[in-house]
Amino acid sequence: MPEMSPAPHIKTQMIPLSEFRTHIAMWTARVSHIPERILLTKHGRPFAAVVSMRDLEMIERFDARSVETLRRDFEETASRFEAAQEVGRQSRRTRYPGSGEGGYHGGFED
Repeated sequence: MPEMSPAPHIKTQMIPLSEFRTHIAMWTARVSHIPERILLTKHGRPFAAVVSMRDLEMIERFDARSVETLRRDFEETASRFEAAQEVGRQSRRTRYPGSGEGGYHGGFED
Protein backbone atom coordinates (compact mmCIF):
# COMPACT_ATOMS: atom_id res chain seq x y z
CA MET A 1 0.00 0.00 0.00
CA PRO A 2 1.48 3.43 -0.89
CA GLU A 3 2.50 5.87 1.82
CA MET A 4 -0.35 8.27 2.54
CA SER A 5 -0.08 11.78 3.83
CA PRO A 6 -2.88 13.84 5.37
CA ALA A 7 -5.04 15.81 3.00
CA PRO A 8 -4.19 19.50 3.23
CA HIS A 9 -7.77 20.67 3.75
CA ILE A 10 -9.33 18.19 6.15
CA LYS A 11 -12.30 19.71 7.89
CA THR A 12 -13.39 18.64 11.38
CA GLN A 13 -17.05 18.78 12.39
CA MET A 14 -18.18 18.66 16.01
CA ILE A 15 -21.65 17.16 16.31
CA PRO A 16 -23.73 15.83 19.19
CA LEU A 17 -24.01 12.07 19.46
CA SER A 18 -27.79 12.36 19.06
CA GLU A 19 -27.32 14.11 15.67
CA PHE A 20 -24.90 11.39 14.58
CA ARG A 21 -27.34 8.63 15.58
CA THR A 22 -30.18 10.29 13.67
CA HIS A 23 -28.17 10.73 10.45
CA ILE A 24 -25.52 8.01 10.75
CA ALA A 25 -25.68 7.03 7.06
CA MET A 26 -25.12 10.62 5.93
CA TRP A 27 -22.22 11.26 8.35
CA THR A 28 -20.39 8.01 7.57
CA ALA A 29 -20.78 8.63 3.84
CA ARG A 30 -19.34 12.13 4.24
CA VAL A 31 -16.35 10.87 6.20
CA SER A 32 -15.60 8.16 3.66
CA HIS A 33 -15.95 10.41 0.56
CA ILE A 34 -14.95 13.89 1.72
CA PRO A 35 -11.75 14.65 3.60
CA GLU A 36 -13.61 15.24 6.84
CA ARG A 37 -13.40 14.08 10.45
CA ILE A 38 -16.21 14.06 12.96
CA LEU A 39 -15.86 14.69 16.66
CA LEU A 40 -18.83 13.30 18.52
CA THR A 41 -19.83 15.25 21.60
CA LYS A 42 -21.70 14.48 24.80
CA HIS A 43 -22.89 17.52 26.70
CA GLY A 44 -20.76 19.69 24.41
CA ARG A 45 -17.51 17.82 25.12
CA PRO A 46 -15.74 15.66 22.51
CA PHE A 47 -15.57 12.00 23.49
CA ALA A 48 -15.07 10.04 20.25
CA ALA A 49 -14.06 10.55 16.63
CA VAL A 50 -15.23 9.16 13.32
CA VAL A 51 -12.51 9.08 10.68
CA SER A 52 -12.13 7.64 7.19
CA MET A 53 -10.32 4.36 6.57
CA ARG A 54 -7.52 6.41 5.01
CA ASP A 55 -7.07 8.35 8.25
CA LEU A 56 -7.24 5.17 10.35
CA GLU A 57 -4.54 3.52 8.21
CA MET A 58 -2.31 6.58 8.67
CA ILE A 59 -2.87 6.51 12.44
CA GLU A 60 -2.06 2.81 12.64
CA ARG A 61 1.06 3.23 10.50
CA PHE A 62 2.19 6.13 12.69
CA ASP A 63 1.58 4.10 15.86
CA ALA A 64 3.54 1.14 14.50
CA ARG A 65 6.46 3.39 13.55
CA SER A 66 6.33 5.12 16.92
CA VAL A 67 6.48 1.83 18.83
CA GLU A 68 9.33 0.55 16.64
CA THR A 69 11.25 3.83 17.07
CA LEU A 70 10.77 3.75 20.85
CA ARG A 71 11.99 0.14 21.02
CA ARG A 72 15.03 0.92 18.88
CA ASP A 73 15.84 4.05 20.92
CA PHE A 74 15.50 2.11 24.18
CA GLU A 75 17.84 -0.63 22.98
CA GLU A 76 20.37 1.94 21.76
CA THR A 77 20.25 3.80 25.09
CA ALA A 78 20.62 0.56 27.06
CA SER A 79 23.61 -0.40 24.92
CA ARG A 80 25.25 3.01 25.43
CA PHE A 81 24.61 2.82 29.18
CA GLU A 82 26.18 -0.63 29.38
CA ALA A 83 29.21 0.56 27.36
CA ALA A 84 29.59 3.61 29.65
CA GLN A 85 29.47 1.38 32.72
CA GLU A 86 32.21 -0.81 31.27
CA VAL A 87 34.37 2.25 30.51
CA GLY A 88 33.87 3.38 34.11
CA ARG A 89 34.92 -0.04 35.43
CA GLN A 90 38.02 -0.02 33.20
CA SER A 91 38.89 3.51 34.29
CA ARG A 92 38.66 2.60 37.99
CA ARG A 93 40.89 -0.45 37.46
CA THR A 94 43.46 1.73 35.72
CA ARG A 95 43.44 4.49 38.35
CA TYR A 96 43.25 2.20 41.37
CA PRO A 97 45.07 -1.03 40.55
CA GLY A 98 44.40 -3.80 42.98
CA SER A 99 41.10 -2.30 44.06
CA GLY A 100 39.15 -4.93 42.12
CA GLU A 101 36.16 -6.57 43.70
CA GLY A 102 37.61 -6.91 47.18
CA GLY A 103 38.10 -3.20 47.69
CA TYR A 104 41.33 -1.25 48.08
CA HIS A 105 44.32 -3.48 48.92
CA GLY A 106 47.07 -0.88 48.76
CA GLY A 107 48.93 0.54 51.66
CA PHE A 108 51.63 2.95 52.58
CA GLU A 109 55.16 1.87 52.11
CA ASP A 110 57.64 2.57 54.91
